[in-house]
Amino acid sequence: MTASQVLCIGELLFDYLANQSGRSLPEVESWTPYPGGAPANVATALTKLGTPSAYMGCIGRDPDGDTLTNAQEFIAGTDPQNPLSCLKVEQITAGLGACALRFTAISNRTYSVLYRES
Repeated sequence: MTASQVLCIGELLFDYLANQSGRSLPEVESWTPYPGGAPANVATALTKLGTPSAYMGCIGRDPDGDTLTNAQEFIAGTDPQNPLSCLKVEQITAGLGACALRFTAISNRTYSVLYRES
């Protein structure tokens, strides 16, 4: 094994990519998480370009296995000990000039939906 010339340190994120490519968002049936984040991506790119590199990061404890830290769950108002306690869009319905999202709301929480026309 070659010693690393570059050590990238930082956060770890997950990108979720649709398993059914070419479908619109409401038609996607399942997703696959891919670990990443800027430092991990840089380490990967450097290695592909021939520079020995390594990534060092830390993910939080995740008792319910949903890839969210306890701090993120606190902000979302979900229970970090319960895998069924989550904030997720359950259904998306698109129509002529309108879109409806259905999700289970947590009491005493305010939600915002960001969108753009195109």
